[in-house]
Amino acid sequence: MKRSLALLVGLLIIGTTAGIAGAQPIGSEQIKPQDAGGYWEIWKIEEVEDLGLTYGPWRTLDEAVGYAGQSYSFSTWVSWSHEISGTVMVTYNVLSATLGFDVLASGAVQVTISGEFEHDGQIVAFQVRPKYNEYMVTQRKYIHIDGRDYPMDEKEKVWVKKFLLYQHQAQPLN
Repeated sequence: MKRSLALLVGLLIIGTTAGIAGAQPIGSEQIKPQDAGGYWEIWKIEEVEDLGLTYGPWRTLDEAVGYAGQSYSFSTWVSWSHEISGTVMVTYNVLSATLGFDVLASGAVQVTISGEFEHDGQIVAFQVRPKYNEYMVTQRKYIHIDGRDYPMDEKEKVWVKKFLLYQHQAQPLN
C-alpha cells in the first residue's frame, strides 16, 4: 500500500509539474495579422473628373391665356434631386464624401414667373429646366490579401449630376 501511495503521489507531482510547464501566462496569446491572412474584394474611387455645367430639358408646369397688357404671375414648388447614372460599386457614403455633397439628397424649391401678355389671346407656357454640375467618377476594383490592397484591371464609371437650380421662363406658344 505504501508503494501504491508513493506511486500515486509521484504521478500527481509529475502531472502537475507538466501542466504548469505547458501553461502560458495570461495575455501572451500569439500575435496574428489584423486580417488573419484574409482575402476580399474592395472598390475604391480612382478619379473624379468635373464635366462642367449641363442642363435638363424644359418642362411645362402650366399654361395661361390672356390679352395684351394683362399681367400674369405663376408660382409653385418644384421637387429636385441629384441624378446618378452608371454602375455604383463604392458605397453612397464614399461617393458623397469624395464629391463633397450628399448624392442622395433631394428637396423642393419655389419657382415664380411673372410678366405681361403681348397680344390678345396669347398662350404662355410656364417652364423650368434643371441646371447641374456633372462629374464622371472612375471606380477601380482591388483585391485585399494579407493586409495589402492590389489594384485589378476592372473599372466602372458613374456619372453624378449635382442639382444647382431651376432656370424658368414664360414661353409664348402663339
